[in-house]
Amino acid sequence: VLADMKTDGVAPNAVVYSSIVETLCIANRTAEAAVLYQKGIESGVFKFFKEDEPCTLDLHGCTVEFSEVVIRHAIDEFVSAGRELMDLTIITGWGKNSNLKVGEESRLHGNSRRFVERAFDPPLAVREVPGNVGRFVIPVDSLSRWCAAHQRRQSGHGQAAE
Repeated sequence: VLADMKTDGVAPNAVVYSSIVETLCIANRTAEAAVLYQKGIESGVFKFFKEDEPCTLDLHGCTVEFSEVVIRHAIDEFVSAGRELMDLTIITGWGKNSNLKVGEESRLHGNSRRFVERAFDPPLAVREVPGNVGRFVIPVDSLSRWCAAHQRRQSGHGQAAE
């Protein structure tokens, strides 16, 4: 699809990239989704880190499936790109357009938080932000533990990689 668009002189945009990434995720082709997401970053289509808050991901407008690729890439980047470790804030929004009742959480927020808590080994901790139901934080100490374990696995001193 991307090659056809380029041949026709049409530049793929964020909607095209994210739709294909999401489709690959739904088809359980997550490695291909991650590669395509990386290409989207390299081409300047995706920018989820806030410029004024370099350790804050803004997932407004993302689907649940696509947000998992964004989150995994951001966390992997702490190791692969040698990003400075600090609290990672994830903004999901509070579900303003979801017609939620008082006390309910947005689907994106709940799913993103559960993904962070369950998809990584060792598990990452999550801290809710008091007074802001549309954001949560992965504390630096939790990221540090995960990065150290990930680096041990990569160097062959630990168990098999994720």
